[in-house]
Order: sequence, then structure tokens, then C-alpha cells
Amino acid sequence: MDFLDIADATAQLGPDLDRATAMKRFHVRESDGRLYSGAQAFTRIWTRLPAWRWAAQVARVPGGIAVLDLLYRGFLPIRPALSRTACRIQRWRQRRSAATG
Repeated sequence: MDFLDIADATAQLGPDLDRATAMKRFHVRESDGRLYSGAQAFTRIWTRLPAWRWAAQVARVPGGIAVLDLLYRGFLPIRPALSRTACRIQRWRQRRSAATG
């Protein structure tokens, strides 16, 4: 697996994916060029990670991808707030560690 930082303006996303679209959802491009997004993209990753293969099998249950994609779409609006909260917690821990250390 190769991870691509889409925030890097020089990143080559491919002809079928623009930066604005890439920033809105998780995407995976297979070695044959096929592009997946959302729950399908996560499932493509899970199939390659031994500890996550169970999740890929859950996604294969009839309707599994649809349910996971619905959950993912519900998560997207709160993702920025979760990221901000995680950053605040990290900064607080760093300050606390520096003060005690």
C-alpha cells in the first residue's frame, strides 16, 4: 500500500479524481487503476490488513457496504470536530508532560 497526501498540491491523483472530491471522502486506487470511495475504499484496505479482514467479511454480507456507507456519510460531518478535539487533547497532554517533566 502506498499512501498519498492529497493536501500536497503536487500529488498525482489521477485523471478521474480531482483534489476537491478527494478531500471530501476516503479513496483507494487499486493497482489496476480502479478507484473506490467511502465504505468500498475502506473495505479494499481491510482485505489487506490481517487484523481487519473480519471487517471486510462483514462488509461482504448482503447490504453490508450500503450500511457501512450510510454510517460513513453520517460520520463525515462530525469528522472535523473530532479532529479538532484530538488535536486539543494532544496539545494538552504535551503541555502537561512538559510541565511535569
